[in-house]
Order: sequence, then structure tokens, then C-alpha cells
Amino acid sequence: MTVSAFSSVLIDPPLVLVCPDRRSKTVPLLPMSGVFTMNVLASDQDTLSSRFAAAGDVRFEGLVCSTGKTGAPRLPGALAALDCRTVSLHAAGDHVICVGEGMDADVSARGAPLAYYEGGYHPLEAGAREECF
Repeated sequence: MTVSAFSSVLIDPPLVLVCPDRRSKTVPLLPMSGVFTMNVLASDQDTLSSRFAAAGDVRFEGLVCSTGKTGAPRLPGALAALDCRTVSLHAAGDHVICVGEGMDADVSARGAPLAYYEGGYHPLEAGAREECF
């Protein structure tokens, strides 16, 4: 799924939060699987972001994904991937606040990250990601 809200919560232990729409078909899988991977997409991956934001069951079709420590999929071409163990879920209006503990990370790719704001996709400056994770 694609989320528009992602934030660091705590450094030790490493906790992050994501806020998916509660209507997403992926939300019920969070407590069932107990894990997820937060992929930070590159500025040229807006089509991939839109693909995972849309409803449907073909999101992974044709993609060759890798996995990290948790076994959750890491998307090809992503600038960074943070494998998390689901710690808690909280209902919040039409979204769910999902808190995850970082278990493994890969930040080997270089480039400008993709951001969504003001109703569209925009690249951030490449140097802005230097301190991520």
C-alpha cells in the first residue's frame, strides 16, 4: 500500500509510524503477518507509488522483490527499505496509526526521494536523504 504519512517515533528502540487508510485491503494483514517493510521510493517511481495506492490485487505483478530480515517485500529501485515488526495499531478517524519497530534496514541506493504533497508527486533534493535511517 502507499501511505502519505510516515514518521520516526523513537530512536532506541527504533520505532516508526505509518498511517494507512483503514479501508485498505492491506491493513488487516498488519496484525496477521506482524511485519511490514517501509520502502522509500525514488523520485522517478511515482507510477509504482500510484500502483500501490490503487485498489486491486495486482500490485506485485511483474515485480521482482527482495526481502530483508522480516521476509516482507522490498520494492525494486527503492532508495531505502526499513523492515519492521508491527508493535501496535490504533484507530484514528478514517486511518490507522501503525507503530513498527525497525528490525533491519537497507539504504544502499542513491538519489532523490519521492514525496507527495499538494495533491501531487514531487522530488526532494537528493542531499535531503543523507541523514535518513
